[in-house]
Amino acid sequence: MKPNTKFSLLIISLIVVSGAQLYMCTSEPSRRAVVDFPREQQTLSTELSELQQDIDQNLEKTGRQIQVSSSDAKDRLVRVNRAFLREKGEVRKALAIVKAATQETWSSVKKDARYTLDDSKRTCYKLEKNIKNLIAKE
Repeated sequence: MKPNTKFSLLIISLIVVSGAQLYMCTSEPSRRAVVDFPREQQTLSTELSELQQDIDQNLEKTGRQIQVSSSDAKDRLVRVNRAFLREKGEVRKALAIVKAATQETWSSVKKDARYTLDDSKRTCYKLEKNIKNLIAKE
């Protein structure tokens, strides 16, 4: 065998091995995602359900506060209550979509639901602060 032939075989072998390793690296995450789908779906469903329960508690708290507040505070609390209701609707929609997700749709469903969850948590936190400020002013 000529020296160039040995070198060519070595290069070809390296390319084949590199290609195989690249294939294994890129296909591995998708296998993990398929295996983790039920667990991730359950976790996200639980988080959304817990947020929905928190919103329900805030709606009850706000409703009680509306009944005993002055006219000015009452108007503001009604607006806060409406905002909580909007967030509850968003969380309820996201929860339904998460529960109906399949392995094929999970990636985009998870991304959208995680965004809704994070956004609703932020909004609810701000609304809770508004309630505390309104109560403190009375």
